[in-house]
Amino acid sequence: VAVCARGVPFVTKLASKGTVIGTLIPGAILVVMGIIFLGEGHHSAAPMTAAHLLPAWTGLAGIVLIVSNFLAYAGMEMNAVHVDELRNPATEFPKATWVAMVLVLAVFILPALAISWVIPAQQIGLTSGVMQAFAAFFTVFGIQFMVPLTAVAICVAMISGVFAWLSGPSKGLLLVGRQYGYLPPYLQKMKTNGVPMHILYLVAAITTLLGIGYAFIPSVSSAYWIFAVVTTQIYLIMYVLMFIAGVNLRRRQPDHPRGYRAPGFMFWSWVGGLSSVLAILIGFVPPSQFGHSSPVVFALINLAGIVLLGILPPLLFYKYRKPSWKLEDADGQPSASATGAVASGANGQAPAPGNGQASAPAAKTPATQAPATKLGTAKIPAAKVPAATAAAHANGPSPEAPHFLEKRRHRNEQWAIGALVVLIAALAVVIFKPGKNTHTAQAKATQLEALFAAHHLPVPVDRHSLIAVLGSNGGSVCSSPAGALNVALKDQQFYNGAAGEGARPIRASARIVEGEELVLQVYCPSKLAAFERYANGNGYYTVVRR
Repeated sequence: VAVCARGVPFVTKLASKGTVIGTLIPGAILVVMGIIFLGEGHHSAAPMTAAHLLPAWTGLAGIVLIVSNFLAYAGMEMNAVHVDELRNPATEFPKATWVAMVLVLAVFILPALAISWVIPAQQIGLTSGVMQAFAAFFTVFGIQFMVPLTAVAICVAMISGVFAWLSGPSKGLLLVGRQYGYLPPYLQKMKTNGVPMHILYLVAAITTLLGIGYAFIPSVSSAYWIFAVVTTQIYLIMYVLMFIAGVNLRRRQPDHPRGYRAPGFMFWSWVGGLSSVLAILIGFVPPSQFGHSSPVVFALINLAGIVLLGILPPLLFYKYRKPSWKLEDADGQPSASATGAVASGANGQAPAPGNGQASAPAAKTPATQAPATKLGTAKIPAAKVPAATAAAHANGPSPEAPHFLEKRRHRNEQWAIGALVVLIAALAVVIFKPGKNTHTAQAKATQLEALFAAHHLPVPVDRHSLIAVLGSNGGSVCSSPAGALNVALKDQQFYNGAAGEGARPIRASARIVEGEELVLQVYCPSKLAAFERYANGNGYYTVVRR
């Protein structure tokens, strides 16, 4: 916030330098190292044949990561809020957009290919893939000391990107709020350089609260993906509305003079709108890396995030908007409410201020004879409104303001605080509970592996599969211990050739029973005694013969 307070020119320079230092240079280094890596005869982790040009179809969970690409390529329209600062917007802005598109494609496609050459697809992390690739390349070329330097450069790019995201949308929100009365005057206050500081404070507070979620979700990759996909879906909703508005304007006002007319506008608007809708729907599917997560819980988390962060706030702003909050007209000139056009004195005679001081209020007249003036949403006699109150109304209620305005302001603040509390509580219930379950599942899996090792028993599956099968409550083993035992014994007999038509019966190891005892001891100890009675009654502690 302190950096953004320096103004748009400073933030623009900082973001440009950060992009070069942390994005363009590391991306170019990654691509060059990838080419040298292949040129020296190293084997590519990704098949480089025409048959593998398109990824194999493994279901929606395998392609859901494409949703994050929409957010990666989004944001060009955000720069439109700075169009007034260009000398010739009609030519310079489209040119800048085309240049940015080429750079973005190069930055995201070429380094991604380089990553696939050195890191197998199944080993690439959701958040650590880039650093994994740098570490692998630097190890191959013997310059491991470059890893922390590269990490610092990438952090610089990310921080500079945050500055741009804070500055641009905040300014756009301010413009819309001032022209249509969506924001209370407190949020419309600006510094002398035009920076909406109170909006920046609000954004910083909300971002900090959401960032605390990383501390409650055990997996950083899971937390990152949840926030990223919710952000993308909210952003794509705006894109859908933007495409609809563009098509509507082109149809209703086809001959309206415009600074730039994009070729194939209608076709590309439909393509963009439908693609955005499809990406929003795909975003509700958990990626394949979330194998142990419930699809229903994942979809509910996304839906809650979209409603609480993307749909509810705009509707609340629209519902509680006020004409008195409209401080500018569409052309940027002060509106009537901002210039104190609320009137006048009694009988239409307005007292004239002098020497910078507002004159005293006019004499009171009976309410039945005084002309009524609309201030806010209530009609009151104009004679009861001091000129100083009308002039200062744009900056919020003054000490001279009517009492009902002060009460309304406090009521709005209470609603806002209440909504924020409800938002935080809902996020805590919806997001943190699944995170706690995942943490519990990981802790119990660690405990079970330690018990298996202490009893000299091999762990039958890898850790990821163990968490996926048993979860945090033992899964089917705890829901039906006897059934799980019978299935395990039968499976072992098939593997040993002791079951099936024509197979000779041999003994199946009783260590399966011992292993299930350990599972019950960790996940559901209350069922251990009943299981022991069942196993004793069937002679499973010695041998099993079919």
